Amino acid sequence: MNNLCTLPQKMLPTREAFEALGFTFAKPKNEALYWASLPSGWNFKVHIGSIDILDQNGQKRALYDYNHACMSIV
Repeated sequence: MNNLCTLPQKMLPTREAFEALGFTFAKPKNEALYWASLPSGWNFKVHIGSIDILDQNGQKRALYDYNHACMSIV
């Protein structure tokens, strides 16, 4: 798995929608997080309370709100 990270198990609209974008998910790390990888070329931009997930062109594609342990497609 490339770009290994942890991402929340709560996803909006669904895990399948994130998989359609190219995210891959492995076994859960704990009750709130999955081991996962981003699509190729994607990165994080960290803010206080949240993380933007940017595609290979720098466009914001998802938001990870770690205060609520939730990730959503934007």
